[in-house]
Amino acid sequence: ATGGTSYSWNTGAATTSITVSPGATTTYTVTATNAAGCTAAASGTVTVNTTPTATITPSGATTFCAGNSVTLTASGGTSYAWSNGAVTAATTVNTSATYTVTVTNAAGCTATTSQVVTVNAVPAPTVNSPSICTGGTATLTATGGVSYVWNTGAVTTSISVTPGATTTYTVTATNAIGCTAAASGTVTVVANPVATVNNPAVCAGNTATVTATGGGTYLWNTGATTNTFTTTTAGVYSVTVTNASGCTATASGIVTVNALPTPSVNSPTICAGTIATLTATGGVAYVWSTGSHADHINTVTAGTYTVTATSMGSCTATASGTVTIVANPTVTATNGVICSGSPATVTASGASTYVWNTGATTASISVSSVGTYTVTGTSVAGCTATGSSTVTASTNPTPTVNNATICVGNSATLTATGGASYVWNTGPSLQALP
Repeated sequence: ATGGTSYSWNTGAATTSITVSPGATTTYTVTATNAAGCTAAASGTVTVNTTPTATITPSGATTFCAGNSVTLTASGGTSYAWSNGAVTAATTVNTSATYTVTVTNAAGCTATTSQVVTVNAVPAPTVNSPSICTGGTATLTATGGVSYVWNTGAVTTSISVTPGATTTYTVTATNAIGCTAAASGTVTVVANPVATVNNPAVCAGNTATVTATGGGTYLWNTGATTNTFTTTTAGVYSVTVTNASGCTATASGIVTVNALPTPSVNSPTICAGTIATLTATGGVAYVWSTGSHADHINTVTAGTYTVTATSMGSCTATASGTVTIVANPTVTATNGVICSGSPATVTASGASTYVWNTGATTASISVSSVGTYTVTGTSVAGCTATGSSTVTASTNPTPTVNNATICVGNSATLTATGGASYVWNTGPSLQALP
């Protein structure tokens, strides 16, 4: 109150000012007294406005898992002030706290209310990401939760999978308070190597080279650890090929050892002037030292002839045959003279057996007709030659011899005539015998 020197309120107070808390609008009267003792009254009204009713309405559960949020909406006033600094009726929150709002109505009266928001932690699951070889099986194991659900439908901690290609698997982990989070693991499928082995074929006595491809390392059933090895033994050789990722594949090769041919060539003996035939056997193709590619050759020349025979497996071996030329015999025959009434005897020589054109097969034949007689003589080696004999006719001679008379102690000369040659009973072949 003002305007006086002392005051008296209807509340009984005698002070300049009073403090009141009326429950409703109330008029208060004060009597003021001045220095002269004069008095006057005045009134003041305390208007009591209603306090707003502050409320908070959450948009959903106020206890939730991290990563979610809730909108808190205040009502009951015309303006709002939140403890998180928001000055709108609604505020969206995602952290644990007690959120208080001060609600002010049109009369400026305020009220406060609070809402507790609890944000539970979500699990932090992990999944391994293994690598496997094509056709292999991988085990994926999840951690960080108390229960798990895989996108394969499995509800276990670990799953075993055999993907045909690189595949990502997802698991949803749930913790003890029911919050969930997802994690993924990728199974990388590494292609197996493509292993190959050659199939060498060699001839007996030669070395085969067996070669594998497709990997970084190799292990043969022989124990060899290189991609190539040599052998002289026929058989099946297998290799395990491993690439840089450790994936393996196997392959096999067959080593064929072809037998060498066993050629043979005859060694003919021929007579001079005839043709020798050398024939090779034991192969499927032949090459002679003469250059011929036939299975046989003909020659009239003595010597050694070599042939290279090739088998079905293209293996080769050589053989030789020798041509021996035997000289033909030199067949001769004597000439004969048919004397009156007497046949002539002709004789062949120079061979082992004989055949005359008369059919006779003896060395000497007796003929009664003039002419030429041919004989074919065959040597011990079977070679032949021919000779001929000319048979002529002649009359018998009419020899004469003189008679001589001598004294004892002397000699006589006897002289024959009428012939071309003479044989005396004494032996000498002289015309005159002294």
